[in-house]
Amino acid sequence: MSPYCSNCGKEVEESWNICPNCGKTLKELEVPRIQTQQPHPYQQQPYPPQQYPKAYSRAGNSYGTAALICGFLGFVFGIFYAGIVLGIIAIIMGGIGISRDENPSMAAIGLFFGILDFVLFFIFFFFLFSWFSWIWQWWP
Repeated sequence: MSPYCSNCGKEVEESWNICPNCGKTLKELEVPRIQTQQPHPYQQQPYPPQQYPKAYSRAGNSYGTAALICGFLGFVFGIFYAGIVLGIIAIIMGGIGISRDENPSMAAIGLFFGILDFVLFFIFFFFLFSWFSWIWQWWP
C-alpha cells in the first residue's frame, strides 16, 4: 500500500483504514469467517423430543370397580357377616383406587359404601344383641 491516499493524495500511515481527509476506505476490513462444520452424511442428527400420548393401563378403574362391587354387596348382605368382610374389602380397595385409578370417583363411591357397610353392621348387631338381651331378661 502506498503512503498516500489514492483519492485526495494526502499522506496516510499504513495502519490507517480510512483517509482522515476525504474518508475513502484505504483497505478492506478483514472479517474473520467462521467455518461451519458440515455434518458427516452418516452422522446421526439430533431430533427434537417427541410428545407421546399418555399411556393408559389396561386396568383402568379396577380398584374402584372392585370397591364399588364389594361395597354394594356388603350393603345388600349387611345383616350377615359377609357385610363386614365385604365392607372391609371395599374400604381397602377404595383407598387404593383413589390414589391409583385413572378416575377415582368409582373408588370414592366404593369407599363410601364400605364405610357405610361397616357402620351399619355394628348398628344392626348392637340393636340385635340389645333386643336379645331384653328378651332373655324376660324369658322364663
